[in-house]
Amino acid sequence: MHYFFIIVIWLLSINTAWADCWLQAEKMFNIESELLYAIAQQESAMKPGAIGHNRDGSTDLGLMQINSFHMKRLKKMGISEKQLLQDPCISVIVGASILSDMMKIYGY
Repeated sequence: MHYFFIIVIWLLSINTAWADCWLQAEKMFNIESELLYAIAQQESAMKPGAIGHNRDGSTDLGLMQINSFHMKRLKKMGISEKQLLQDPCISVIVGASILSDMMKIYGY
């Protein structure tokens, strides 16, 4: 219950449109917005334009640190690297989608 209040306070402190992204992703993929928020906090420290370079040559992009491995599929869907870096909502939705796919394969 403690985490619920933290999330409520956090949601009230950010842009309403951005808060809607977390809730929309939760509804679309049945993944708790608190989990998605925790992932973004860990992966990018909540920095939408974050870029991470990996030893294997891949790059992690945006708020949810979407790995460049996924770009071929995302480009077919009309999502660019620029969008992942500039639109936190797209990053959250894409991150939730990828996590949902992985949960279906590996479980939760």
